[in-house]
Amino acid sequence: MPPFCAVRVAKVSKMAAADRDRPDQLARCSMMDSMNASSPAQAPAEPSLRNRDQIAERFKWNLSNIFSDWDAWHAAYADLDQSIAAFAALQGTLAQGGDRLLAALKLRDDIGQLEYKVWYYASLWYDQDQRDNQINAKRQQVQILFAKAAQAAAWFDPELLKITKDSPKTTILISGSEKAEGHVTAEQVRRSVLARLGSVSVQTVYDILSALTAAGLVRCLETPGHPARFETRVGDNHHHFICRACGKTIDIDCATGETPCLTPKALPSGFMADEAEVTYWGTCSDCLDGTAVVGVSS
Repeated sequence: MPPFCAVRVAKVSKMAAADRDRPDQLARCSMMDSMNASSPAQAPAEPSLRNRDQIAERFKWNLSNIFSDWDAWHAAYADLDQSIAAFAALQGTLAQGGDRLLAALKLRDDIGQLEYKVWYYASLWYDQDQRDNQINAKRQQVQILFAKAAQAAAWFDPELLKITKDSPKTTILISGSEKAEGHVTAEQVRRSVLARLGSVSVQTVYDILSALTAAGLVRCLETPGHPARFETRVGDNHHHFICRACGKTIDIDCATGETPCLTPKALPSGFMADEAEVTYWGTCSDCLDGTAVVGVSS
């Protein structure tokens, strides 16, 4: 026990012997000892920040993998600006044929990839030294261009959704198999588009299929353990049979011929069922006789 505390305890002991009606003195001393013992140690000093030139090269990103220098960045920025204007000029052309739609999709892909590079080159440069106002100005320049791009592309989805199901758009996007009314995956659709266009991103395919599904032009079939499939047969409340072995999917007509096909026995008051989606699981005839091809859908 530290000397100053031992003296204090001795004094308290004398007081307790002289006047036993005041035991609180000893309690206060014990509390003070506890507080002294638990007082926090002095916090260590904050480490000094290093300049970037003091950091080993292996810990730094190499921005030359994006652009070789700022001249290349400026050239890409100019290309992006021109591409945005070119995309805006495509408004009103989607219904003119599949080639027009594919050209729009390809240009939108190119713009997206260029946006990514132009933004991150300037943004990562700024992160290296956020005191550099000139680099920050370039970041803001890109942000302004992004706003321009969003405005230039605002027409695309509404125009896409106005095209009827029988247009070349749906034929291209859904003909991932030889039979357009089959059940095709997004990857099958992408391969079909690649055969005509030569380049298209998976994200673009999903975006368009999602838009078509929301518009009711195609139907998305999602089942556990299988990739989502898309079909052009919509509006008749039909059902599906899926083979557990090979994944083959076929249409099954509505059991009653009208929606909702199945009526639940009990619904809460105020509820109304307008559709029933039924999936039958089993084994197809090809799997039963050993001639099935995995992943085939009809």
